[in-house]
Amino acid sequence: MEMEQRRFSWLAVLIIVIVSISVYTSAFLGGVALGRALERNKSPAAFNTAVDDDTHGRSSSVVKKVGPWGGSGGWHDFGLRGFTVPRRLNSITLYHSNNGTIHSLSFDYYIRHKLVQNGPWGQPQSFDSVAVGETVTAVMGTIGHFRDVIEPVITSLTFRTNTGGTYGPYGGSGEHGTRFSMLADKGCIVVGFCGRAGWLVDSIGIYHRKKARH
Repeated sequence: MEMEQRRFSWLAVLIIVIVSISVYTSAFLGGVALGRALERNKSPAAFNTAVDDDTHGRSSSVVKKVGPWGGSGGWHDFGLRGFTVPRRLNSITLYHSNNGTIHSLSFDYYIRHKLVQNGPWGQPQSFDSVAVGETVTAVMGTIGHFRDVIEPVITSLTFRTNTGGTYGPYGGSGEHGTRFSMLADKGCIVVGFCGRAGWLVDSIGIYHRKKARH
């Protein structure tokens, strides 16, 4: 009787060991497979060149970056991310105060017929929405100080389009501070923005590319 109990005990231990090894092996292999899948799907934090879904690698898909202009404050970097380039901006929304600062910026564009929202970056206040029926070709503005903020920030922004239209200045009057301008190359349009933001928009730059052929 005692011998049979010992055999049963050893058999139970053996079964537990085999089951544990099987579970550990399955979990290990599953973890390796998941790790490889995530590694394949990693997306870069930013890009300089990319391919638009509609252009399939033609020269019009090359994106150039200008800037950013402004201060080094803020705690969030923003910009276009991924491999797909917007064909054009759909709208720009600025949250600003008339006493001289840009509190927040957001913009949207279409990717594969889907509207993509980027932002808002900064803190929402009163806002103006700029519907871009035309294409943006230049961004101008001023850099200065706002209230007790130590680092310089973006104090005004103005947008120019391919038809010669001008939107702005938003924020301050644009008469005070250090002026800057960012122009898209000839035959190119602005498709996105980059920079830094915290409580305010601290710096801003542009992405531009050749105008996509329809």
